[in-house]
Amino acid sequence: MNESLLFFFSALGAFNGLLLGVYFIFFSKPKHFSHSMLGALFLALSVRVGKSVFFYFYDSIADAYIQFGLFACWLIGPFLYYYSKSAVQPKLSLKREFMVVTVSLACFSLIINFLFPWSNYPVFWTYFVRIIYLQWLFFVILTGWMLYRTHDEWFLKSKNRPFKLWI
Repeated sequence: MNESLLFFFSALGAFNGLLLGVYFIFFSKPKHFSHSMLGALFLALSVRVGKSVFFYFYDSIADAYIQFGLFACWLIGPFLYYYSKSAVQPKLSLKREFMVVTVSLACFSLIINFLFPWSNYPVFWTYFVRIIYLQWLFFVILTGWMLYRTHDEWFLKSKNRPFKLWI
């Protein structure tokens, strides 16, 4: 019974994240780049959580699903950073910078996923997962630094209450 409840609530959390992600990307008003980034962050986190939930409860799931979850992990850091940056500096156009960084990281991850499949190179993936965590750490520190630098201007002087609430 306990494992069934744990699975239910874990899967429910991943599903709710998927719903929120789709909402922020496609249906939120007004349309703003930060809404899309928040939606993408929710989607990536939901895929990450979903992968872990299913891997924990059904360790025989397809390797492709595990790899897709790790691909989503690779994008969590950039989505967090660009969401925060676009919310704090809404007039700054970040779409080009975002596309260059994210497409580069996604291409790198896809190349790794195709050249070194999870099922054939499990030892390699233990190291690559560490690289993913280091990349997350880099973007979390970058986001923290950006928020620290803009703290006075953004949190104390800005009248943009809705974005303050989300940040």
